[in-house]
Amino acid sequence: MAKYKDTGIGTRSNTLACSVKLPQDYRDWIYAQPNPSQWMRDVLMAAVDKARDQRKPKGFGKPR
Repeated sequence: MAKYKDTGIGTRSNTLACSVKLPQDYRDWIYAQPNPSQWMRDVLMAAVDKARDQRKPKGFGKPR
């Protein structure tokens, strides 16, 4: 897992957020679900926030 550490790619916490396409207003959407589990909401929020914070600028690392 060491080689993924800096990008966060492949980590369990943001795999869900990156592979599942959440609506733009994901917070409202998650809280609007019928009978949502508080634990699941917290996990989703953390995963989405983490994935968003680790996003790199477009074209990052590409040779010019």
